[in-house]
Amino acid sequence: MFSNVIGSTLLLAKFHKFFSGEIVYRDSNKKMHPPLTIHRHPMCAEIIEAFQKCHMDHPIGKFFNECAEWKIKLDKCFRAEKALKRKANFEESRRLRERLREYRKETAQMKDGMDVAQA
Repeated sequence: MFSNVIGSTLLLAKFHKFFSGEIVYRDSNKKMHPPLTIHRHPMCAEIIEAFQKCHMDHPIGKFFNECAEWKIKLDKCFRAEKALKRKANFEESRRLRERLREYRKETAQMKDGMDVAQA
């Protein structure tokens, strides 16, 4: 009897989270998308707004793939945005590595110059 009460309470809690919109699933592999904040994803601002509008227009339909086409576009936009960020980060790391290499070369030359002067 006691386990049935706990089990039904947990089921109701999960049900409430699902229908209150706290849990948003991806279409195919049931994973949540990242937070939909426009300042973090400026490239995808229009698609985010359209996706959120679709969810507002279809409060029940969003659980039955009513907004699936917007979700697919959103995922593609996030992937493209991530690829651009990855490329920019790679270029930045290349510049930093080159600066570090030059700095090490200069310090090695200065150290060699000091060793010669002391000898």
